[in-house]
Amino acid sequence: MTKVRDSLIVGVLFIGIVAAYVRFRDIQVVIDSGTPQSILIENVIPSVIGNVVHVRNNTGQWQGSGVLIAADLVLTARHVAETGEDFTITTNDGEKYQAERAISSKKYDLGFIKLQKSLKCTTRFGRIDDCRLGQSVFAIGSPFGDMNMNSVTAGIISSKARTLEEYGCPKSYGWSISFQTDAAGHPGNSGCPVYTLDGVVRGILVGGWSNALIYCIPAELVANDCQVIQLMFLMDEYQKEQYNVTRKNGKPFLNCHSST
Repeated sequence: MTKVRDSLIVGVLFIGIVAAYVRFRDIQVVIDSGTPQSILIENVIPSVIGNVVHVRNNTGQWQGSGVLIAADLVLTARHVAETGEDFTITTNDGEKYQAERAISSKKYDLGFIKLQKSLKCTTRFGRIDDCRLGQSVFAIGSPFGDMNMNSVTAGIISSKARTLEEYGCPKSYGWSISFQTDAAGHPGNSGCPVYTLDGVVRGILVGGWSNALIYCIPAELVANDCQVIQLMFLMDEYQKEQYNVTRKNGKPFLNCHSST
């Protein structure tokens, strides 16, 4: 009887262990099946890099970055486009295109350059509010000019909302609405697009306090206004602007355009 009882106990324990394993395995399968497959940056870049351009402001003698938002329209930072009447736009394949007209936002650090020739544009825009704090992002731009054209830096969304006017950034600077990332930005990166891993532009890099504390203007501010912006080349809502501002402590803000 003792042997039979021991055998039954062993059998029950074995069945319990098997059942627990099967149950645990099923939970893992459910968890795994509900988790999206990891998206690798290197798999996304080929589909978006063709929209990113290098901007040379031949009037102001400085360089920056930009992204096509329409076949004949480049979105960049205001301080890259300002005062410009002669631009050279270089696409990812090395082709160069001329532009003579630019406008800039009075409210945000965003500028627009109208190309003389239409190009292929596949840029998609999305809201920063649809993203999560800590979500992966990457930027494509031209740090220190065209010698490093369309370099990629990666990081996360460090903050989804910054109101920098409260901390000494003048309203005229155009950074009143911005989000923050630690994807590195350097002189020449201003105007470059910041993407999430779905290949959607979430913002335009405009500057920061350091090379790893970077501010971006949300793309949604202009994402749906391409046709309106085209018309605004003839209106006063957007215009060429000049400004030179400093922090309250007298030190200049870091604008990531590159002088030449």
